[in-house]
Parts: sequence; C-alpha cells; structure tokens
Amino acid sequence: MDERVSGGLPFFSFNLFSKGKEVFQAITTRIGGVSPPPFDSLNLDVNGGDSPENVMENYQLLSNALGFELDTLVTCKQVHGDRVIEVRREDRMNCSFLHCREEADAMVTRDPGLFLMVRIADCIPVMFFDPCKKVVGIAHIGWRGALKKIAMKTGKFLIDKYNSDPATILTGIGPCIAPCCYEVDKKVGSLFRKSFSYGDTLIEKRGGRSFLNLWEANRRQLMETGIREENIELANLCTSCHSHIFFSHRKEKGRTGRFCALIGIRG
Repeated sequence: MDERVSGGLPFFSFNLFSKGKEVFQAITTRIGGVSPPPFDSLNLDVNGGDSPENVMENYQLLSNALGFELDTLVTCKQVHGDRVIEVRREDRMNCSFLHCREEADAMVTRDPGLFLMVRIADCIPVMFFDPCKKVVGIAHIGWRGALKKIAMKTGKFLIDKYNSDPATILTGIGPCIAPCCYEVDKKVGSLFRKSFSYGDTLIEKRGGRSFLNLWEANRRQLMETGIREENIELANLCTSCHSHIFFSHRKEKGRTGRFCALIGIRG
C-alpha cells in the first residue's frame, strides 16, 4: 500500500489495484479538512457531532482533490451486519453519500462511474476488484461482521452474481485497529474460537488479556472463498497506533470523526 497526494490531500491506495487503470480506489486520512478538534480535520461522518457545513466542505475538498463528482459517490447505512447489496446507477438517489436508507455493510457494482464508499474509524475496509468482469466491491467489517463472514459473503456475491473467477479477484485489506491494540473481552474471544477452526490464531493472549487480529480473520475468509493469497494485499497500518493519520474510535474514546475507503470503475 502506497501513500499518495492529490490536490494537496494525502490518501492511500493498494498496489494490486493500481495495475488496472480502469479502477479508482482510495483510503483517505484525517488530514487536510476544515473540522475542528476532536473531528480534526477531514471528517466525513455526517452523524458524529461535527457541523454539517464542515462535513460538506470536507466532502467537497475530497471530491476536488481526487477528481470525482459528489453525486457519483454512494454508501450504505452501516449496521455491523452481513448484508451485501448491488448498487446500480438508477439506485444512486436512494444511496447517496450523505443519506442511505439501505442497511448493509457491503456493496458491489459493475456500473462505471459509481464510487462505493464506507466510513471507518477502527473497523476494517475490504476492497474487491475483478479486472476480468470489471466489477468492484467494498465491505465495512468490525468484529461482528467478521464473525458473520461478510468478507467471504462479498467475495461469493461477485462469484455468484457476476460469474467472477475467484482466482482473478484482487482484494485489499485496509487500515484498522490491529492486534497490538484491539483488546476484546473473553466472550468475543470465545466466539471466534468456536466459530472458526483457526480461531486460536485470531486471538492473541498477552498478560491475561485477549487481542483480536481482524486482518487475519478477513484474510483467511478471503482465501476460503478461493481468492489467491498473492491477490490479497494487507495495509498493515493500525488506526489506533496511527491516530495522527486516521480516526480511531477506540483510541479517542468515541469522540472522533471518520475517514473513508472508496472504490469504483472509472466512467
């Protein structure tokens, strides 16, 4: 994963995806916006307490810097579930970047000129791109979504809906709170151990405390879908350790903003 700058705004992108010039993908940071603390500064959360005027100006800054129109940006109402939805051009008004009536945590599209977005502050964004079928997808995944196998379900959606070959699907696992910082209680640790044959490898024990590895949980699910290990790129950036770059709900005790991950096929 590389850090880039466009229009004065820093962002990250996956090297695997950059091989396909037709795909647009970016993971933003918290840097370069207008929001004051604790939302400083490129906050993209419309419901977290920041002023709507600040958030709208941040979106406009992002749009100008990365070169897309705001009315091409779509999102879902994230609920920590496992629902995957298809977004078509005609659905855009019901799934705008500000308000979406669709409760889901993953989206896919084959329509050029649509850019799928999830908002993040410790959960993990997982991106999908099939360069053969020209299909993209994105998922927002916390521990609940990982337990419900939404990464696997998003991959299978591409396979079942668009006849994608899992061997050609490229995936990127973005920044999130990493096992160095993501402490979970015994109940959550037990759920992962019971739900996955490799559950013990997902929970690290240190000093009698349990820490969850969301990166590995999703990597293993993608591989179980048939996606090749070499087609899975890990960001290896912890949002809590790097809260000067990314928003972190855990590090900032819930009073913070959201960065975003977005992907689309260029029109």
